[in-house]
Amino acid sequence: MPAAIGEALASRKPDAFDPLTLAERSLADCTAAMGEPPRTSEAAARILDAARTGRVGILCDFDVDGSTSQAILIETLRLVSGRRDLNPAVAVPERNTEGFGPNQRCLDLLAGAGVNCIVVLDCGTAAGSLLDEFHEATGIDMVVIDHHPAHGAQTPTAGVLLNPWVTSPTSPGEHGTLCAAGLTWFVARSILRQAGLSKMETKRVRQSITLYAALGTACDLMRLDVPFNRSLIRHGVRLLNDPAARGKGLAELCDVAKLRQPHSADDFGWKIGPRLNAGSRMGESDLAPRCLRETDRGAARELAGRLDQHNHDRRELGREAREELASHPDAAEFERGPVNVFIASAATPGTVGLVASELVKLSGWPAIALTQRDNGTLAGSGRSALEFNIGEAVVSAVRDGIARKGGGHAAACGVEIDPQRLEDLREFLTKRFKEHAAKTSVPCEPSRVIDAVLTSNQLGADALLAIAEAQQRLEPWGPGLAFPQFGVRQCALVHHKLTANGHLFATLECGGSRFETVWWSAPEDWQDRLGANASDARLAEVAGAVKLDSWNGRHNGRVVIADARVPPG
Repeated sequence: MPAAIGEALASRKPDAFDPLTLAERSLADCTAAMGEPPRTSEAAARILDAARTGRVGILCDFDVDGSTSQAILIETLRLVSGRRDLNPAVAVPERNTEGFGPNQRCLDLLAGAGVNCIVVLDCGTAAGSLLDEFHEATGIDMVVIDHHPAHGAQTPTAGVLLNPWVTSPTSPGEHGTLCAAGLTWFVARSILRQAGLSKMETKRVRQSITLYAALGTACDLMRLDVPFNRSLIRHGVRLLNDPAARGKGLAELCDVAKLRQPHSADDFGWKIGPRLNAGSRMGESDLAPRCLRETDRGAARELAGRLDQHNHDRRELGREAREELASHPDAAEFERGPVNVFIASAATPGTVGLVASELVKLSGWPAIALTQRDNGTLAGSGRSALEFNIGEAVVSAVRDGIARKGGGHAAACGVEIDPQRLEDLREFLTKRFKEHAAKTSVPCEPSRVIDAVLTSNQLGADALLAIAEAQQRLEPWGPGLAFPQFGVRQCALVHHKLTANGHLFATLECGGSRFETVWWSAPEDWQDRLGANASDARLAEVAGAVKLDSWNGRHNGRVVIADARVPPG
């Protein structure tokens, strides 16, 4: 293990945490050690009985977690029923007009399809009143598989609710780190066992559902300093390299994303996930679920192509969001925080999350971006920073009557308010953030944390490649085990190339060692930050990550710049 990685991990994790040991643990071992989440067998029995006696309907969220959860369940039901062409009724809330969670339209659609059981995936915990009333009126059985905390909302009492944060709200343990796809994976395995199918009969489906669960876990940004999630994603990456494990829709998505082998965990979060999420952002909330459950290759190719086009449009909207934020007359105010609430005039309810993400990148503070709906309300999305639980804060705003509705988790939220309560929401979130900051042991303000400083002898081509390859062996990186951030001091710009879309490729020199870098979407003042315009040829400091660059069979390590400056003095 290169010393730079050891130093980086030692600065953040106790000695007892050994990612190398975790990397070697099998998925079977991690699964057995954690055990099934409570109510798994009960949920599986309800679904299996409904599949044998009638028709199962699915209501899933529109994001990657919801889409992969329904794919896991459908793959399982197809095997159990013996019908590869089984196509259960699926309802998906419309992101732009209906927002997150079950609604009457979706429930009525499934009831009209003649289902005798509805499985609600990746939502439903806080919709107890709606679901219970629907069950009482129709007699349709309900199974809710969700990982979002209730935050004091009424939870469903009819049927089965599988949610570790409800069964053990104060101490869900490692079960509390599972996303809906992870929970559905456990339910699917239980269904296969209860159906009496052998391991040989279920091998292909077990591979497929494990790949979907890994994709959902990676894209929903679940904690990765726990054994099961790490092992699941590592196993999923291996399956991604096996074409036989991919469904038709996922295979076509990999093709349009131009994935190259060998695959890595980054392919989940940076290549496949954004395309699946793009459908709902751009007004087709059911597109990702349809793509993942499609069995016809031609139809899957058409759906994947539409998702790819939506993703292209989403990236363009992200660029426009950055320009809108940079040119905003109050842009300097964003740096003051502590929670920025911004009206994104050009965004839709499906794309405001992009604006919120850009605002967090720009300011370092948590942010909520809002846009006006047709009914006159302001609706939008929030993204967290500085360990502020933005989902919990929004739920509290709903309880206090400031927001009409809202929910989410620690890292992200959705919210809807009346325009006249905008300043009330700002004041409320500021107060909540100050309360949060008072409880932390470190300064709660934007900063860039450097895990280790690379010296000149660690910047040679072989040394950077060794760091990049070692990091790849330790995948996945993410929440709980963030990708190492390195600093380099006394850098000089040797030569550079700025592409038409604003990406900077530059060769820097430090202590006689030259190394390659890339600065994606480099800021307009990149020359000042790298000291290129300094009359006294002052040297710059660079912060970023070491990444593996593979092209045409060649592998190199390079520094991906996150920030740079010429230090004062």
